[in-house]
Amino acid sequence: MFHPGSSGNPCDYWNGVLQMLSASVRPAEQPAVACTSAGSDHVSGRAAQKWAVTSNREPGTTSVWIDERLGVVTRVQDSEQVLEFRNISEGSQPDTRFEVPSGFAKADPAALMATRNNGKAVTSTSNGVVEGSGKTSEKDATKIAAEAARQKADSSMAKKAKHIFHIP
Repeated sequence: MFHPGSSGNPCDYWNGVLQMLSASVRPAEQPAVACTSAGSDHVSGRAAQKWAVTSNREPGTTSVWIDERLGVVTRVQDSEQVLEFRNISEGSQPDTRFEVPSGFAKADPAALMATRNNGKAVTSTSNGVVEGSGKTSEKDATKIAAEAARQKADSSMAKKAKHIFHIP
């Protein structure tokens, strides 16, 4: 939600997410947003593109600022609240931030999926993981792990979007 892509109009991305989240809703009742460019501005001293966003579900306009360099939402303002990122600093991160903390072990998601299914081949579907026959190859396990990670990310994003856009 905070990185709306690079299509030029952030509503292209947001409407795609809303459509995915409300796939079971009749088309006439699906939530949608419209974006109108409100020009250039600055947030925390950084150049940003400002957008006026309206929804077919909520009255009023929400203003959204997207950082021109990073392509992420850095400020959101509606009639009740403001969310703003401050003290944004770009730079390399020390490798120690990406090390596994002591007392923890690095896990291979593909191996975990195969172990969880007693080594049998599995097929990932939109409804979850379905048991198959035979053994899970390393290539299949990698695909399964990637699909599981994508589904988890989509599920997390869906929950956040449902809250932000007031989808029941």
